[in-house]
Amino acid sequence: MKLGLSIIALALFVGSFTICNFVFANDVVSWWKLRMILLSSVIALMCYVAHDVHQNKYLRYVLINGMFLSSCDVVSRIIGITNFGFPDIILIAISLWFSFNIIKKDGNTYEN
Repeated sequence: MKLGLSIIALALFVGSFTICNFVFANDVVSWWKLRMILLSSVIALMCYVAHDVHQNKYLRYVLINGMFLSSCDVVSRIIGITNFGFPDIILIAISLWFSFNIIKKDGNTYEN
């Protein structure tokens, strides 16, 4: 599964320019929106894959935050929110709380 997700992330990263040109050849705003969605998806996938591989709990904390915030970025761009505001501060707080609880729960399982 990790290999498959890594291949999908690599294909999206390499092919994002071509995908955007195919879908939105004449619309620059939509082209960039799709490009950012694809790149945020790649970051979320790679954080997920790396999260499962690494055993260091502090690195896992950073990767969980990266995965969560990248996924939230994709959702925000799809629904049309492109500027930083109060909802983003709430998402950052939720991300920190969520990842802290995961690390706290798994804290005795992994090495420092």
